Amino acid sequence: MGNEVSADVGKRRSCASLMGWTSDTSSSSSKDADRESRKDSEGTSSTGTRPSRSSSTDSRSGSKGSRRGSRTGESESHSNGPGPGGIAANGKASASADRIVSEAKRRGPESLLDLLRAHSSDSLMTSKVFIALLQLCCHDQTVSPSTLVSAGAVAAIIRSMDGFPTISSIQMDGVGLLWSLSANSEDEARVRKEGGVRAVVKAMNAFPDSAVMQHRGCGALFNLSNTVSTRGELASCGAIDVVLACLKNHLDAVDVMQQACLACNPLADHDGNKVLIAEKGGIELILGAMRAHPTDEIVQRHGCGSLHVLCALNATNKVLVREAGGIPAVLACMRAHAASPKLLQRACGVLWNVTCNNDANKLVVVQLGGIDCIVETMMARMDVQAIQREACGALRNLSLLASNKPLISKPHVIQAVLMAMRSHSSDADIQEQACVLLYSIVDNREVIQMILSEGGLDVILTSAIQQHMRKASVLEEGFGLLYKLARTGLIQRFDTEKVQSERERMAFALATRAMATHTGHQGVAKYAQGMMAEWKKPSYAARFLNGNGNGNGTTSGSSATSPANSRRGSGINGPTTANHAVTVNTSSSTTSTTITTTSTPSSNNHSNGVSTPKRSSRERRKSSSSAATATPSNPSAPVHPMPLTAHKASNADGSTDTTDPASSPTGTPSSALAELYGEPVTDPSVPPLSARGSRPHTARQRSVPRTTS
Repeated sequence: MGNEVSADVGKRRSCASLMGWTSDTSSSSSKDADRESRKDSEGTSSTGTRPSRSSSTDSRSGSKGSRRGSRTGESESHSNGPGPGGIAANGKASASADRIVSEAKRRGPESLLDLLRAHSSDSLMTSKVFIALLQLCCHDQTVSPSTLVSAGAVAAIIRSMDGFPTISSIQMDGVGLLWSLSANSEDEARVRKEGGVRAVVKAMNAFPDSAVMQHRGCGALFNLSNTVSTRGELASCGAIDVVLACLKNHLDAVDVMQQACLACNPLADHDGNKVLIAEKGGIELILGAMRAHPTDEIVQRHGCGSLHVLCALNATNKVLVREAGGIPAVLACMRAHAASPKLLQRACGVLWNVTCNNDANKLVVVQLGGIDCIVETMMARMDVQAIQREACGALRNLSLLASNKPLISKPHVIQAVLMAMRSHSSDADIQEQACVLLYSIVDNREVIQMILSEGGLDVILTSAIQQHMRKASVLEEGFGLLYKLARTGLIQRFDTEKVQSERERMAFALATRAMATHTGHQGVAKYAQGMMAEWKKPSYAARFLNGNGNGNGTTSGSSATSPANSRRGSGINGPTTANHAVTVNTSSSTTSTTITTTSTPSSNNHSNGVSTPKRSSRERRKSSSSAATATPSNPSAPVHPMPLTAHKASNADGSTDTTDPASSPTGTPSSALAELYGEPVTDPSVPPLSARGSRPHTARQRSVPRTTS
């Protein structure tokens, strides 16, 4: 249950698609490629980073600023050798290069690549071809990045970058091209194979102060880390070092923080990289970026995504996240960005992973109001399946700590969990996590009645079991929950006799079908058989026969009213009254109990449209006679149809638990369980009630390796 689960990768970003260029600015950008502002575009950009679509300020618009500067007496690098940008040219040479590049561009991308190879020693021509290639990737819908990759663009670009290592404009545009050309899995493999990672890391190290370079480099590294098996290779090339350097040195540049936090996400989805990132202070740097930009939804979202992966299956990182203040930071971003479903999904994922097998983290989450925060998120975004899945996982882990159970047993929590099960019946993870959560808190009458009154029995049968008949883990948890509920005897008395009989037939049919579908699964067979056996036992109901069913079972002639009216959507229009007569014979060393149960309609049944057929006097006499003579020697210990054998359960950490969750003789009941179920039975052929009621669950965690939007 602790296996890592990969989420959908989604569409990866292209550098060119985010440039915000227009056809008007492209031509002017080309003419100004030789200006001294080509050194670093952030020198003239208002934000110091590569802009979004809504902005037109990047390395090209920076050249416009240099033209304005030339009118005030600033020097330009036309004919006096290389300027700060590293490109030497005069006006005639630049115009000639523009004409050549434009002609090649009209002929197609192959002509541009041929031009790039033919002028490999000309920095001006190389720069202009890079710009033209970026424009093709951005605007020309007929030219796909795959076409350029197939034509050998990657090798030509990397060769040109190696030829001009000190020219910032060529390095920035080269990294941008590698970012764009690695936007799908096949092209990414080609870029990585031909040395794209090395070229990007080298350029980022050469220009550490350039925010534009670092932004584009992080984007390229994100794309190039798509394959799980190569993430360790990226770390050996220095990818982790340059990304963490971005988080440290460009804290004020929101665009760099966005892309750096995103790049950490796939890089951290590797066991060795998790350790490296934590050792190099990556957790503190990610949280520092989140604190520096609390109002930026993208930084918060990608920061939560990276923390989510870093905590998966790594106990040390969970402690580091807590010590660095990660839990309050995650809860704060959930409250501040409640309108962002993707952020809420990742934040709930952090809480799911960080609370797995870590009681200290569970306590911190609860102390900071994490339960209410999660439940409010669930109720506000009930339509988002991913949020419900992660939230149920987080609540499941929190419910496994005994001190948290009273808080999770609140009506609004149970209502939210059952609503999630009902609204997303097709999601196996939601059903499984919710069943484990409910199993953990079912230890007193009030919780059971809340579950039943909210329609929980039908939700478990239909949404969890019936919808996922081929999912053994869901069936095991669902039948385990029904087994525990049936032991109390409350579900046998909840509805009218007709409705209860229909539900019983449905439960038994599903149990039979599940055992036939999963013949080799011991857990499904164990709890399905146990549920059927417990459902048929009237003896356990005897402990709830005195009035409101407080478990004493000592009063005679008491009555209990079914809470059917309080259940929404049950289709029951009125309650029924059950009269129970209990006779205790203590004349011998053994105690025998005779139970007579007669159901009669309440006074408002007729007005509510519920009618109970009258029985003849012969039937009433026959029923009374049979009840009076039914005095079993040990009514509280009927035998199971087959022994419930122990089996190994897989834990989240990969270990196995040989303790039988349903029939362990060493189980120790809590005080609430002892009060609810009474003394254990003495029949050696049946496991004690206290032991059968104790079913350990291990926490579960997920890993979402990539988030792109």
